Amino acid sequence: MRALVTVDGDPAVGSLLLQYDPADTEMETRIRAEVAAVWATMAPVEPQDSPTADAEAATAANDPIDRLRRRAQTRLAINRVAKVGALAGMAGTVAALGVSRKLHAQMGIVAIAATLTHLAVHWRRTFR
Repeated sequence: MRALVTVDGDPAVGSLLLQYDPADTEMETRIRAEVAAVWATMAPVEPQDSPTADAEAATAANDPIDRLRRRAQTRLAINRVAKVGALAGMAGTVAALGVSRKLHAQMGIVAIAATLTHLAVHWRRTFR
């Protein structure tokens, strides 16, 4: 990786910014190979068993950068559901005050569970 111009890192979020000479057309391939070698311990994603799946799709499914992107999208989707659940649980808790103590307690549990899920997604930033 001697062809890199600069490498900037942000340990707070665990990111690296690699800047390289755009004239070097093979750099992206070498970076992907280095990432794959470093993260070889990650469990590979099994390709789909459909007969139409081609080798390119199987390679893309096992690409560590794509796996990280899918993991981030999954975390965002879980967090979105948790935020909506927390707000709905809090609103339900307030609405159930005049109806039933049992319903009020159950909605409180939903609100707490969703809030804890939201905190679990953002635990690194929460306890910094």
